[in-house]
Order: sequence, then structure tokens, then C-alpha cells
Amino acid sequence: MLRRTLGIDIVGVGNTTTFQHHLAQLLERNRIDLVLDVGANDGQFASRLRAIGYSGRICSFEPVSKCYATLAASAARDSKWSVYKTAMGRAPGTATINIFEASDLSSFLKPNAFGPSAFEKMKIEASEEVPVQTLDAFMKEHVAPEARVFLKMDTQGFDLEVFAGLQDRIGQVAGIVSELSLTPIYEGMPDFLQALAEFRRRGFSVSGMFPVNRAADLSLIEMDCCFVRTRPAAPGQVE
Repeated sequence: MLRRTLGIDIVGVGNTTTFQHHLAQLLERNRIDLVLDVGANDGQFASRLRAIGYSGRICSFEPVSKCYATLAASAARDSKWSVYKTAMGRAPGTATINIFEASDLSSFLKPNAFGPSAFEKMKIEASEEVPVQTLDAFMKEHVAPEARVFLKMDTQGFDLEVFAGLQDRIGQVAGIVSELSLTPIYEGMPDFLQALAEFRRRGFSVSGMFPVNRAADLSLIEMDCCFVRTRPAAPGQVE
């Protein structure tokens, strides 16, 4: 009677979840014992992992010197958290990264016309030449073949380049979180449909999508998208 009078509907919330809760479930159900944190900035994601109860190993990668110093100081208090001053990409080498006033926006790409209108501190302050390596090379040197890996990428338009550097060892990756762009803020960055297609092509299915930020009209700019591997690794790839 009350619902009809007020013109509202009542919906159960048992199936709703937050990003943190979903992430905790992914790590637990997939028995993750190593998280690769690519684009670590000051260490926010690793701190979030500890806050939700993950006690396994974390390897964080951050190429920008100032951010790396903060990251290393935080990780020094955690014996299972290792940090590396490098970017990840499709091939080893070096590249110039643009450092923005808001350090978490720093990117190998330049802002497009929309980006600075949505983010006040999306202003390039400096640039830095940084090393780039591949996930395959890192895993071959530092990750045991039996490890169960979760990959986090937040590289400001560069996630698919990072993912392209994961080939032979992709079979060890049970889950992924990537920040996808519905409204691009950098020049030349792939949109979310390209990213979704590539993750699906390589055996991963979406398990959750969580808004990160919106424009003034409430249109979604970016979201954290979680994936689980639902198809076996291709022949020749490590399981």
C-alpha cells in the first residue's frame, strides 16, 4: 500500500557491492598470492589492498621519481610489498612521461581538449625520461611459475600498452583491474570499447564496473573495470 501511495519501488540490496568488496572477493576466490600494481603513484592501491585484508605479496611499479620516493617510504614498512622504479609497456626501452600538477594524472600521453576542462590540475609541470620494461620480462625474473597473479593497471591511457607486454606468462594472471575511459582525456588513448574487446580476446570476462569520476553533466569519464580469466591460456603460455 505504501509503495503504491508514494509511487516508489523497494529493491533489495543483497546483490550490490562496492569496488573494495568486489576486489576482496576476486582476490579470495582466485587464491591470489601476488598482486602486480602497475601505475602505483604514491601507493594508494596497495594501501587499499591491505585495508581490505589482503596479506599476500605486492609488487608496485612507478616511474616518476617524486611519486616513487613516497611509494618506497610507504612500502618500507611492509615486508611483502616491493617497489620498482619503472614503467611497463609492450617493449623494453625508455620513454618520456608527462608529469602533471595532479601526479596521479601523469601519462606518456598529452591531454586532449576535454581533459583540462574536467580536471583542474591536468596541467603539465615537467617531463622525465623513465625506463620501460615488460610484464613478461619481470615475471620471468621475479615470479615463480606457480604464483597466482592479479594485475592492476592505472597508467592514464597506457593500460593496453602495458597489457601487450604480457604474453608468455598471461596464463598465471587470474584477474585484472584496469581503469577504462568512457570519455577520453588524453590524445590518442583507446576508449573503453577497444579495451573491453582486447581483454575479452585474450580470455578475460568482466566481473564488475565501478565509476571513478563524472563530468558536470554526470556522464561517466572513467571507471574501474574488473576482469576474471574465463578461458584457458593459449598453447605455449604458462598456466
